Amino acid sequence: MGNRWRRWLDAFRDWFEWRYLGWLGIGIAAIALFALLMDQMVMPLYTKQGREVILPNVESELLEDAERILAENGFRVILDHEKYSVSVAKGYVISQNPLPLTVVKTGRRIYLTLSRGEKWVEVPRLVGQSERNAQAILRQVELVPGETEFEFSELYPGGVVFDQSVPYGDSVSVGETIRFVVSLGDIPEDLTVPNVVGKSLEEARRILVRTGMQIGFIVFQDNDDLLPETVIQQSIPPDSLVDVGEFIELIVSQISQNPED
Repeated sequence: MGNRWRRWLDAFRDWFEWRYLGWLGIGIAAIALFALLMDQMVMPLYTKQGREVILPNVESELLEDAERILAENGFRVILDHEKYSVSVAKGYVISQNPLPLTVVKTGRRIYLTLSRGEKWVEVPRLVGQSERNAQAILRQVELVPGETEFEFSELYPGGVVFDQSVPYGDSVSVGETIRFVVSLGDIPEDLTVPNVVGKSLEEARRILVRTGMQIGFIVFQDNDDLLPETVIQQSIPPDSLVDVGEFIELIVSQISQNPED
């Protein structure tokens, strides 16, 4: 009786072990098959692998055309924002993100920046303002102050703007340069020549113009001991009295063209 039970138990154990190993094998095979399906089918569908394309260039296209081109290629269009542009007409695409002709996956979002066209502003009144105030007023409306000009005027005191290149009230695009003329006051009988020797050419110009003098020829002379464009000599000595409209010539330094070794 005891041997019979022992044989029966041994047989059951052998059967259970083989059955367990069988189920274990089936489980391992199922896991391997699941991983294979995920790797070869599910994940490629999710990540869209194998569907990478070159992103069309829709910059400078009308918005409707850009949306159609991108949609035909499987992309989703997002209008990111609009901004003013001098070079791109209203309703056309200024830029896109990602950049044109980059390799991307279909179905992704493409962000577009759309042009609102030129931004126009009204030219402010500068006449009667000081030079500094006129520059500040222009910058406040996104206009660019041009190089200030100076002339004598019997109607406006020195330091006051009495003319501007674009009339007050006209409309111009943002970024336009506006020049204006500042009065030097009444026309004097004569002018006192300032000393500009040792000054940079830019500073010398500013000093001479603001004193009402005219700049004539500028001669460049090799001189490695001075910074380039430093005034070496002026044709009329400092503190000389000259007539209004008198021209003054300058000799200015430059780096030697053929320096010695």
